[in-house]
Amino acid sequence: MHRSLSPRRTGFTLIEIIVTITLLAVGLAALVSTSAAIARVQGAGERRERAANLVDARFERLRAAPCAASVGADSDHAVVARWTAAVSAGTRRLDDDITVPDGPAERHELVRSATPC
Repeated sequence: MHRSLSPRRTGFTLIEIIVTITLLAVGLAALVSTSAAIARVQGAGERRERAANLVDARFERLRAAPCAASVGADSDHAVVARWTAAVSAGTRRLDDDITVPDGPAERHELVRSATPC
């Protein structure tokens, strides 16, 4: 029988542990950055939804009101909508300039709609 002079060792080597920790760190960093991106997209979607709700509610209020020109502004949290309603040839045209915060900047959107008087 042949016996080895050094006992057989079991377990992980230092290199294997370093590689494993590095892979875990890269995976966790990717997970964190993906979570941050999802939170940003979700927040932007919520702000756009608020803007759409402001425009929709104003349009419904103006449709129920007498046909006349008017100007105003509405806000919902950080979303601000400045609007102008003009009347010509039996049609009321509504122009909305919507300011939506988008991270450190602001995003402006123009929404135009019309309804008969």
